[in-house]
Amino acid sequence: MRSFQRTLGYMAALSIVAAACGGDDDNGGGGPNENDEPVAAFTPSCTNLACTFTDASTDADSVEDIASWSWDFGDDATSTEQSPQHTYALPGTYTVTLEVTDIAGASNSTSEDVTVTAPAENEAPTAAFTFSCLSQDCSFTNGSTDPNPGDVLTYAWDFGDGITSTEEDPTHTYAVTVADTFEVTLTTTDAGGLEGVFSDSVIVAPPAICEGASCDLTLQANAAVTVTLTSVGCTAAGNTLRIVAPVDTTLFDDGCNTAEGTSFDLVGGTANVFAAGTAIVPEVISGSQSLSFTPTLRIQTGSAYPTWILEFDDGEGCGEANPTCGGTEPDFDDLIITITATPQ
Repeated sequence: MRSFQRTLGYMAALSIVAAACGGDDDNGGGGPNENDEPVAAFTPSCTNLACTFTDASTDADSVEDIASWSWDFGDDATSTEQSPQHTYALPGTYTVTLEVTDIAGASNSTSEDVTVTAPAENEAPTAAFTFSCLSQDCSFTNGSTDPNPGDVLTYAWDFGDGITSTEEDPTHTYAVTVADTFEVTLTTTDAGGLEGVFSDSVIVAPPAICEGASCDLTLQANAAVTVTLTSVGCTAAGNTLRIVAPVDTTLFDDGCNTAEGTSFDLVGGTANVFAAGTAIVPEVISGSQSLSFTPTLRIQTGSAYPTWILEFDDGEGCGEANPTCGGTEPDFDDLIITITATPQ
């Protein structure tokens, strides 16, 4: 009898020890060897039909305890990557499911609806430009626009004289001897191949150079030279006076808005005195953007050394294209320029 009681007591003691240790049950019991199942989570990010799914799953034991990821994108496509990318074939709403499994085999899943849309239909760009010309030299400023943000545009310019360019904002010099009109065309193309086309007329003309026997501005003695803007009768911005020889200098670049009586002393020679026989060569450039005829420059009848009076017409006016507007064109009164040689 005593032996039996001792055996029962021994077995009871073993039970108490086992209970204190908690056992080795992975599915419960709350002991130190219990495995916690992971918690599945993810964040979707979609642009049009393309999506990126970023895994955000956690595990109380350790993030590294998660051993595998199983994705179902809702369109029969799957993946086992941790944070996959997926592009849907059609727009719509899809239920995306992620199941994660830890190293002990415990798993958890979560689902989220993801809506994807088709890319916006590509629209053609709108070609546009502005320009500014001084004599034969023109600068073109591209003003094309595109309704598709981020689209890459390319440009094809036809300057109307057989010359082309692919620059965004090109410059071009026309080879003309008289006033002429050119049709400039810009074709703007987007990355999808759609085009926009814009054309505008550009009028250019050569400088009005006073040259030849009737414009002989040759110094007959050593002299200082003064150039005076005697009178102004024009409105076109950009009418420019240069002295090409014996020194190349621009005296004014907006004659129509330069005060009458403004004078310039020609700099150069020996202490600003030029030797006898020196030719003074003026060049006047029209700033008009609406020429009716070629700009012209002449010596006023009766003027001669040591004082020459130059009469300039910038080519803006009625002209032969509109002879009924009254007056006579060219009238040579846009700029009156006096060049005076003072013997030294």
